[in-house]
Amino acid sequence: MMYNKRKKLFVRTLLLGAAVILSSSCTIFPSRASYYYALEYSAPEATVEAVELGVVRVFEPNVSSAYNRRQIVVRDGSPRFQYLTDDMWAIDLVDTLQEFIERYVHDAGTFSEVIGEFSPLPADFEIYSAIRRLEFLCCDTPEARAEIVFKLRRPDGQVLVREEFRRNEALEAGDLVAYAWGANALLLEAVAEFDQRIRDHFAGQ
Repeated sequence: MMYNKRKKLFVRTLLLGAAVILSSSCTIFPSRASYYYALEYSAPEATVEAVELGVVRVFEPNVSSAYNRRQIVVRDGSPRFQYLTDDMWAIDLVDTLQEFIERYVHDAGTFSEVIGEFSPLPADFEIYSAIRRLEFLCCDTPEARAEIVFKLRRPDGQVLVREEFRRNEALEAGDLVAYAWGANALLLEAVAEFDQRIRDHFAGQ
């Protein structure tokens, strides 16, 4: 009987000690807060003439498997890269790029109507896109790096315009806030350049 009491006392003491150690370790090594970075659309600044080429269907973009996640990708100039566990995009890159395309060509008046991938309405044109790279080059010379491909085609598969956007944008600061601003600007610039290529294509006909 005495042995059982001592055993219970020992177990309680052991559990209490473990709880104290855990609580103190949380104080010494506090968990890092998670941060989410928004990529936000902004309408074209310059006034562009509406051309209303027809109805366009915007398909969901493809994203390279290395970047198809919420975690921000960081490179150090070598083949090695890292996924940040506490710094993430607020919205999936797939949804962000699709929104940017749909809203930009609508606001610019490039097409008479913009519809989604699953709309039952017929379309005169289709837009496909893919993010091949969107990453943060850190350390001595911080950069935002983007590589995006766009296609405008007919529903029968005929490709009318193909645009490959590759840009390394130097950042004023080496932190993730500066990178988020830089990545945001690159995505908007890529969509604007694609829209201009579409306009140039039909203007030359």
